[in-house]
Amino acid sequence: MEENIANQFLDQLFSDHLQQFLNGIDATLKEKKLELDALNTKNNAMIDGSDENLVHAMQACDNAIMQGHDARDDYQQLLRNWHQLQQHHQHHLQQIENLMKQEETAKLKACYLTWIQRVEGISKEMINGLQVASLPDVLDAFTSLLTINQQLQSTSCQHLLKYVHQTISYWHKILRKILQREFDDVLTKIQWPFLSVQMTSPSLDNQIDCKQQLEKLFSYLLRLQLPEAMSENQSSSSLQPYKPLLAPIDLLVRPLRKRFRFHFYGKKQTNSIEKPEWYFTQVSNWIRDHSQYLQYTIQPILNQNNFENVDARIEFIRGLVVVLVEKVTSDIPLLLSDDYCFSHIIDELLLFENELHNKYYYPIELPSCIAALEDDSVIDKWISLEWKNGKEKINEIISSATAWRPKYKDVAQDCDTSLKFPEATENILTMLILMKERYSKLSSTSYMMQFVRMQLSLLDELYARFVELTKNGPKQLLDQDYSYILNGVNHLIGVLKKWSDQWTIYLQFFLDLYAKEVKLRKGDVKSLEDDSNESEVLKENNDAVEGTIFDGIIGLYNILLDEMLNKLGLVVMQIIKKNAKPYCKQKWLSMQSIRGATLQLSPSACDMLVSVRESLQYYQTFLDSSIFLKFWQRLAQEINEHLYQELVVSNLFNENGAKQLEYDVNKNLFILFREYTHRPDNFFKELKEACVLLNLNSGSVMLLQEILQSATMDLDDNDISASKARASAVAALNEIGIHRMELLTALQIIQLRIDWPKL
Repeated sequence: MEENIANQFLDQLFSDHLQQFLNGIDATLKEKKLELDALNTKNNAMIDGSDENLVHAMQACDNAIMQGHDARDDYQQLLRNWHQLQQHHQHHLQQIENLMKQEETAKLKACYLTWIQRVEGISKEMINGLQVASLPDVLDAFTSLLTINQQLQSTSCQHLLKYVHQTISYWHKILRKILQREFDDVLTKIQWPFLSVQMTSPSLDNQIDCKQQLEKLFSYLLRLQLPEAMSENQSSSSLQPYKPLLAPIDLLVRPLRKRFRFHFYGKKQTNSIEKPEWYFTQVSNWIRDHSQYLQYTIQPILNQNNFENVDARIEFIRGLVVVLVEKVTSDIPLLLSDDYCFSHIIDELLLFENELHNKYYYPIELPSCIAALEDDSVIDKWISLEWKNGKEKINEIISSATAWRPKYKDVAQDCDTSLKFPEATENILTMLILMKERYSKLSSTSYMMQFVRMQLSLLDELYARFVELTKNGPKQLLDQDYSYILNGVNHLIGVLKKWSDQWTIYLQFFLDLYAKEVKLRKGDVKSLEDDSNESEVLKENNDAVEGTIFDGIIGLYNILLDEMLNKLGLVVMQIIKKNAKPYCKQKWLSMQSIRGATLQLSPSACDMLVSVRESLQYYQTFLDSSIFLKFWQRLAQEINEHLYQELVVSNLFNENGAKQLEYDVNKNLFILFREYTHRPDNFFKELKEACVLLNLNSGSVMLLQEILQSATMDLDDNDISASKARASAVAALNEIGIHRMELLTALQIIQLRIDWPKL
């Protein structure tokens, strides 16, 4: 029953719509079926057309493949034909290549022969020129040979170049021999070399003729000058190879070289290793005797021949220096076992070097006699002697009766700066400076470093002697020797600082050494092996190194200076404390005032103030100004500390006692130091501020006590009110001139007044 009712309800509700829906589905199915049939028909037609196109494409591919095979066959046939042709013509190509090589070789041989023919032709010209005695033509031909040599420098034909060199050397020897003979004749006529005593002098006409001949032959010899690459080193000494002398200059030196070897070699009496000054003096005299002639006669000839950059006198000296180096090099190994002779030859050599550089302006880069000393065994011997002599000299200087007297005693007492140092210090510094001047001429930085270390060792030795001399302090209150030792140590420190700081004199020298020493200490030796780059390496090291090589020893001497000042201050303060004892112990709390009388110095303070004044006056006279400045400042601070602790803190005061103390300090003690400063009170802060507090009026004291007690109730309290109280107390003290004293200390000082009410 219920089912029927439901069906009826659904039929009534959906019957019309459902039929329409079903009809729509049928129509859609029919439409889609028609579209599918049309699509199938179209696809079948396309498939039929594609089969025909595919057949045509396959036929075209077959045709292309056939054509490719034909082309390949044609290519292979052409390749076979080319190989056959190549084999056929290979023989002809090889013949052509051989002909081209033969042609190139023929050209090279022709060029080679041309150069040889040119050289041989020039040689023939020179032979002909010599036969007719035409030296100018021969020299022109020789110049042509030199030009050919220059042109062939880039060639790879070493045999040709060797042949040219041999030809040049051959003709050079012949021409030099010819010119040398004529040149020697002219030198004989002008009586060269010029000795100190000439028997006769040539006539004026002869002089003019000789001068003309000299100019001509000198010019000829200049044209014989060989290139440096072909020149042989003229010295067999230990010197490095150097630029050879000009040929005419060498001929000017030759008779002197011969004379030198005659007198100073072999068994001649003049050849004495104990008398090196003989040959140094002889060479010096030769330079002196020939300088004017070289300057006014030879130099113009050089200028006329385009050798303006050559100094005739310097070239002449250079030739003689080489002679000396050979002599020193041969003698010095024999002197290593003889300290006196070894020292003597070094002294004479250095004197000669100074004369060359200072009198004749001989350049330092040219050969030097110092080079004969730059050997490990020689340097070791030299350093050991410098150390031995330096140590003995220090002992001798310090043991002298006048060691601790000022070197410039006539002006020392009237001078307030730099002339109060003792004779011992000045002599030791002079010794060190002379030592530095000797070894600074060495070209090797490593050798110079060894000398600097030796000097530092001597300064260490001197430091030990100073410590021994001053370990017990001054022998008495007024000890002159102790004062001058103080001056000496201070002067020594000043000089060492100058050696470290003055760029133009010592800084670059010692800074370079220090930089290299630091580099070596770190083990980085590789970067210093190349001497050509040494200056650049040192410059880089200087930027990375702080301080100087003398900083360590300067620090030691500064410590010594400070200890000596402390010992001096102790001795002076012992006397002052002894004399101040009655003054500190007098009854300040019961001191009476005399009505109508002005304040006067306390009698018990007289001895103390007299000892202070005498000490200041004495040490101002004998101490250097910079040392005395430190002395009186330390003395003032120690007196301030002593009087504050032993007088102020240890006593009670009434009003009269406080006024008397203030008068004694302000009007008497401060006066003694006013000669040295406008504000002596700056060095007596505690004593001055204590006097201010002890002499306040009673009203101010009551208020100040309240403020100080409030501020010092709980010093560890950091709350806002406590901080404000302390700030207020500090401000109150500042208003009355108290800036250094602590709050609690100020309160304690105020409480030393027995006549003030206590809170």
